[in-house]
Amino acid sequence: MKLGTAHPFLVLRRDSSEKYHSVEIFPTRQTALENWTTSTRISPLFSLITIQSPTSFAFSGDWRLIFLGPIHPEEVLPLCDKESRMWVTLGLFNLLVASPLKRDISKLVRWCEDRELPYELWPVRNGRILTPKFPEPRQTKGSWRKILSELAKINLPPEVHEAVQEYCPLMASTIARSELLNNEIASDLLKINENLFQSLPRTGTGTPSDVRYQTLGQILTMNAGLSRFAAQTFAGTTRITETECHYWSNSLLGIGTAALGLWRLCRFLDKTLGEMRVPERFAQLRLVTEFPDLTKEDPEKKDYLGEVKLSTKDLKPVVPLLAFFSARDGYRSTETTISAPLAAVSSCNSLRWSLLTITHEITHVTIRGVLSDLYPDLNDETDLQKALDLIEAKRRAPTLFDEIRRILFFTIIKMDDVVSERSSGESTELDLAIFRRLLERWRHDVDETLVHTFDFLYFYGIDVERYVRGIWMSWGTIPNVSNRIRDYVLRTICAVMAKHIRKGPHSEELAKKAVLQSLRGMDAAGGGDRYVKLAIKYIEEDWERKIKPAVRARRQLIKIVLNFLFSTKVATAVRGEPEISGDASEKEGYTLRRGYLELKQIRNPLRFLELYTEAKQPSAAESLWMYYVLAFCISEDE
Repeated sequence: MKLGTAHPFLVLRRDSSEKYHSVEIFPTRQTALENWTTSTRISPLFSLITIQSPTSFAFSGDWRLIFLGPIHPEEVLPLCDKESRMWVTLGLFNLLVASPLKRDISKLVRWCEDRELPYELWPVRNGRILTPKFPEPRQTKGSWRKILSELAKINLPPEVHEAVQEYCPLMASTIARSELLNNEIASDLLKINENLFQSLPRTGTGTPSDVRYQTLGQILTMNAGLSRFAAQTFAGTTRITETECHYWSNSLLGIGTAALGLWRLCRFLDKTLGEMRVPERFAQLRLVTEFPDLTKEDPEKKDYLGEVKLSTKDLKPVVPLLAFFSARDGYRSTETTISAPLAAVSSCNSLRWSLLTITHEITHVTIRGVLSDLYPDLNDETDLQKALDLIEAKRRAPTLFDEIRRILFFTIIKMDDVVSERSSGESTELDLAIFRRLLERWRHDVDETLVHTFDFLYFYGIDVERYVRGIWMSWGTIPNVSNRIRDYVLRTICAVMAKHIRKGPHSEELAKKAVLQSLRGMDAAGGGDRYVKLAIKYIEEDWERKIKPAVRARRQLIKIVLNFLFSTKVATAVRGEPEISGDASEKEGYTLRRGYLELKQIRNPLRFLELYTEAKQPSAAESLWMYYVLAFCISEDE
């Protein structure tokens, strides 16, 4: 089924007497706006070449409209005859079929009921909706009701109590609605809820204030994410006339299919990178007592991470992140949520709004877990003193894990020396207070350097051009990006240096040359705007004086990722794709055709995005096609 180029809009509104709803399809958003009323709601429709999909339709006479989904259109097409019209949508009810013939729609209704597929039927006469019909919702007996009821009764600190009282009905509503439409999403929500239930402090006002406020922050973050997720995903499901999405250009049917595609993408990352347990594997380096001198330029090449044996009985379950779209947060991860820009809903086909940027946020989650082990508790003087002792001992630590910590702390001191323009012999004498301030000051920078290097190695396969183009195009969407050029240049060169660091003392120069070449290529192709020109100028003018010393100071951070966080075994799980055909002519073996809604399975959504996200200009239709592949074509068979 080929998507057409037409992009009409379905409009619902009440008549002036408020007695009935009317429905109409307008060819453009402008014509819909010209007919706007106080009750108007709107959603884009997408036409199909292989079946009638009018771009302007007033539903004159008697019609029956059936909304159904979530379902791939190819499964429904054989049930539609020549009198039917069909459109695809971004909602969870992702198909709209209209027919003047009662028998044709009745056949579709029976098919939906046999499959327990949600639907809603609108008898329409001259554009006026008569009495909508839909199946009675099936009742579920999930244990989550009791869990949420118990949660609401817990004696919690006052700061946390009100947030939990908001959370309980919000999560109850979200789970209940998800059970009716997608059991897999409901299963993930149950895991998220169970994790939050177990993490809440139970000791009332006796709980330390920092714990109370940390918990409060987590719940408020979850409440904000759940509100967005529920409104975006379940708007436009039964009863359609009574739900509303606050993403106003999709206020009628919501963006449930896009949300489903984003969820499946994050689920894949949970099942690959998440299940490989990088932080837990890294923590096991505490048991390694024989290891090479890590201060050498090229320690022995060994897959330390991949060789770690984990005991599954001691591992906590991987808790999914709640994924949603956000105009305010854009790409952002927390301990419990992950978001993508709302603009990516209609623009993810373009490099600037690529969904591949989500890998950077997923990496933050992984590195956050690693750093929580490496960093001492800054509020615990005993823990802080043990960390300081590693530096002052002036000898190799007893375990590989502690030696990595020792090198990390020395690297932070060196980074501070470079900024302060101190020579190595002038480093500040350390006490606990100074050491704590250094660790606080540089934690964000350390995190970003590790994240960029990890992202480059795992998700970009050390492809410099693709990495530089991908991250710098996405940075063009950030307000006031020019103010961040220096940081972004430094992080990019550090990441790319991972490809060259085994080549000796010239690796900084090789990384700089590769990044500069890629940026110049972007600039020549017109793909970077003014901020890319600023980056090129900064590298050319300030390399020796500012950038190179800062890159060199971070050299050990890059070696930590390359030698102890990168694993060929883990990378294979993340980047492998068995569903590539050896004789296909398009896209390195994929048989997917851009713009065609086909039931062809893929295993690796990252590889799909990597190969098909290449447009300079956003396209709502191409973006919808990509979400349909993510939502309906990812095979999860073992």
